Amino acid sequence: VGPDGRIELVNEQAERLFGWAEGELVGQPIEALVPEGAVGRHRAHRASYLAHPVSRPMGLGLQLRARRCDGSEFPAEISLSTIASDDGGATVLAAVRDVTDRLEFERARQRRALEAQREQSHRLESIGQLAGGVAHDFNNLLGVIVNYATLAERGTDDEAVRADIGQIREAAERAAELTRQLLSFARRDVARPERVDLADLVRQFGAMLTRTLGDHVELVVDADAVAEVDADRHQLEQVLLNLCLNARDAMPEGGTLALVVRAEGTQVVLSVVDHGTGMDPDTLDRAFDPFFTTKPAGEGTGLGLASVYGLVQQNHGTVRMSSEPGVGTTVDVRLPAGVGDRDQPERAPGGRPPTRVLVVEDEEWLRTVIVRMLRDGGYEVRGAADGREALKLLHDEGEVDVVLTDVVMPGVSGPDLARELARIRPTTRVVFMSGYAPSGLDVPGAELLAKPFTEEQLFQAVRGALDG
Repeated sequence: VGPDGRIELVNEQAERLFGWAEGELVGQPIEALVPEGAVGRHRAHRASYLAHPVSRPMGLGLQLRARRCDGSEFPAEISLSTIASDDGGATVLAAVRDVTDRLEFERARQRRALEAQREQSHRLESIGQLAGGVAHDFNNLLGVIVNYATLAERGTDDEAVRADIGQIREAAERAAELTRQLLSFARRDVARPERVDLADLVRQFGAMLTRTLGDHVELVVDADAVAEVDADRHQLEQVLLNLCLNARDAMPEGGTLALVVRAEGTQVVLSVVDHGTGMDPDTLDRAFDPFFTTKPAGEGTGLGLASVYGLVQQNHGTVRMSSEPGVGTTVDVRLPAGVGDRDQPERAPGGRPPTRVLVVEDEEWLRTVIVRMLRDGGYEVRGAADGREALKLLHDEGEVDVVLTDVVMPGVSGPDLARELARIRPTTRVVFMSGYAPSGLDVPGAELLAKPFTEEQLFQAVRGALDG
């Protein structure tokens, strides 16, 4: 293209690309090959380029388009260079590449990646539903085991028997921890959101992690001054711990582990970056599956990353992982930034001691042990197998101080019972019992006691309901 903007030379590939014969193009202004809507801008760019000609290589990622002789357009990459002419002007050499096929390939690749991501999400959702259902039922059984073990231990002075019972209770508590991890993956664990400065949490947690990670791992923390989210602090700490321990295990010879926190508009991003062994695509695809682990037998449950996935989603966030063998792994956790002021509820001090408690639980074994523990603790207790029976007892026997109710029950559910109580017994406090995070708990003032619970946690929940 000459200094006046007219085409001076066309090669055979340009003829094929634009559909013009060489004789038809030579002498025309270069704007003949520019889409109509961009002609004015192109003239201005051309004048600016000729005033300060700088070579522009191919592939800068500019979104350019070109026009064929029939008026059709195509996406293009263009490189520019100049040759000085004898009269002091400049001839511009423009190389044009049609990138239609490449862009279509990239779009297809993105579609495949999105479909794979959606398929993984559906798979994890299905596994999560199964895991959550199993953990929910299992928690009821564990509650019976833990609390009957407590009662049995209290009823004997034989140290050998007490030691055996202690082993039973410890095994049940370890099983309960496994179910909590399963429920975290299934996003059915009980979350208690509060305003948390994630940057401050990471800085504090990083200081405690140093000893856990070992001398062979260098921990680097790079956190914004303030990065607030509304989330469960304990669950965020669990996410951090699981990700950091995984990163440590991926660097058996040592290395650098980086924790980076950034506030980005409406999101807060936590990145955990290691330079360890990394993962191949097949391993990466299954990394969040429960019970999947690459560690030797006995060195891991395979629930660490699965629980991370569930905890992050339960706190309304997303988690993404990228990895390459021999290079390392990066995990990005994105959480919604905290918006506005969040008032923290305060409990009123003191309060009269609770006396009358109604336990509503359809699992007979669990109901029996809860009633027994409360009676041993000096409470006046009644038991009901479901919501209908509970309402009948309330009608026949009058006021109670606290109703302790399961959430999922046949007939009248826990939330339905609580709403009816708010209508007929507005002074009665309600404590829900559940082995997973239930929906529909829109009852003002209601507490939630997570199964399986100990005797001490049971008493704390009942006393807290009366004092709150």
